[in-house]
Amino acid sequence: MTKHFVATLEDLQASGKILVTVDGIELGAFYVEQGVHIYRSVCPHRGVSVCKGLVGGTNLPSNVYEYHYDREQQILRCPLHAWEFDLLTGQLLLDPLVKLKKYEAVIEENSVYAVI
Repeated sequence: MTKHFVATLEDLQASGKILVTVDGIELGAFYVEQGVHIYRSVCPHRGVSVCKGLVGGTNLPSNVYEYHYDREQQILRCPLHAWEFDLLTGQLLLDPLVKLKKYEAVIEENSVYAVI
C-alpha cells in the first residue's frame, strides 16, 4: 500500500470536499466532524461518480406529517438517483450493508494522503 497526496488539510477544511484522481482512481476526500474521510468515487448502484454529489443533511425517521432534518454536512447524495451515504461510515442510509469503498486517510503536518 502506498500513500498518495490528496490535498492540504487547510484546503480540505475550507472546501469540505475535494475530488482527485490517483493512479486512475477518482477519490473524494471529505472533512466531516473534524475528521478526514476518503472514498472511491463509484456509486455501488450504477457506478457514477458519487463524490460529485451534494453534501448536506437528510430527513430522519419521524411521525407522519412531521419532518426532522438533521446530520447537516454528513450525508453525500448520489447525483444520479439521490442515494444517500453516511460520510462518517460510507454506508447507504437505506441499507447499511451497501457502502462506499473507503480508504485510510493519513494526515502528516498539513498534508492529507490516501493509502491505496
